[in-house]
Amino acid sequence: MTPELPPPPPPAAPGTAAPPPPAPTNDRPRATWGFGEAIAVYLVGNLLIGQLVVGTIVFLLLGIDELPEGGADAETLLVSGIVAIAFAAAVVAWFRWRHPAWRGIVGLPTGPPAWRDVAWGAVAGVVLYPVVSIVAGTVVVILLRSLTGESVETPDQLSPGLTGAGRALAAVYAILVAPVVEELYYRGVLFRGLLDRRGFPVAAAVSSLVFGLVHWPLGEPLAEALVLPIVMTVTGFGLAWIYARRRTLVAPIAAHMAFNAIGIVLIFSGLGS
Repeated sequence: MTPELPPPPPPAAPGTAAPPPPAPTNDRPRATWGFGEAIAVYLVGNLLIGQLVVGTIVFLLLGIDELPEGGADAETLLVSGIVAIAFAAAVVAWFRWRHPAWRGIVGLPTGPPAWRDVAWGAVAGVVLYPVVSIVAGTVVVILLRSLTGESVETPDQLSPGLTGAGRALAAVYAILVAPVVEELYYRGVLFRGLLDRRGFPVAAAVSSLVFGLVHWPLGEPLAEALVLPIVMTVTGFGLAWIYARRRTLVAPIAAHMAFNAIGIVLIFSGLGS
């Protein structure tokens, strides 16, 4: 017995256009904060709570009088890690207070992360590293040398005299702490807050520029000090693209971890700065 087929839809009336197909839906809610609030979170969470309050307390407890020259030492790495964690805690507290649906907005899973996004992000970070360090870094150094007529080198980010414990701290900070905290704010808060309102080009440019400026090395000549912020601006743009492509914060975190892991290995092997 042949089953009956449903009747076809009635034809459109003469002179009436057929209804358009349904538009694709965006299952990620819009960001409920803007650029001004994102900057306020940075000023209060990082500069006030993280650096001024928590950083000062830790500096006093450790008896640190001044920052070292020529790259971060073990004590500076320890303070930086504690300040970063305090900043992340402030961001999460602000999210929970002002924007309860924040996990869905930034694309942070409530359960275990999708390993496909982790793998995709890690591979993207491995690809991003030579693009930034070799291509962009070389171009920036050549341009600055030609403009200034001076010898320009990439400043050291870590002290050459780090011991085993200092190297362990550097690895933990660079591979675990910094990627999570920086992606939570610079991509999850700053970039995401601008994306729905201004579109990808503006959101990526602004968030990447801020990301680059906060990596400005202190105590370096201007020409050499410019290298790292410019290179990190390019890095931030790449991480913003990864985030927009995968629509989850897991991907740029994994990319950032892979990116920093390569840098740490090269620095410890004597091939990087």
